[in-house]
Amino acid sequence: MKKFKFTKFLSSMIAFVMVLFLLVPLSSANAEESKPFKQDSQSESTLQLKAAIAEQLSLSKDGPTLHESLQNVSGNQEVAVIVHLSEKPVALEQGISQVKGQKFSNARANEVRSNVKSQQAQVKKRISY
Repeated sequence: MKKFKFTKFLSSMIAFVMVLFLLVPLSSANAEESKPFKQDSQSESTLQLKAAIAEQLSLSKDGPTLHESLQNVSGNQEVAVIVHLSEKPVALEQGISQVKGQKFSNARANEVRSNVKSQQAQVKKRISY
């Protein structure tokens, strides 16, 4: 009687282990399917980066514009303005380099930053006249 119970228990355990081994390859196949999904999310972030770059470049190509609320302002009235420089900001240059697959060095960042600061100084000088 004990031998029969032991055999029944052993056969149940073997059947359980076999079912587990059948399910294990399915779980590893699911892991492989999730990898392309992660790659898609990376390409999605790249697409978002490209869209942001395109938006910033289109703003710089539009040229000077004056908002409607500033059309009828007299010369003695102070107004706050936003000046878009022709030099690209450091973050934009870094994004363009990233999309192209190039490295953006600190030296290049400093060069771009100095160009932007130089142009800012020129604008401030012209405004002060």
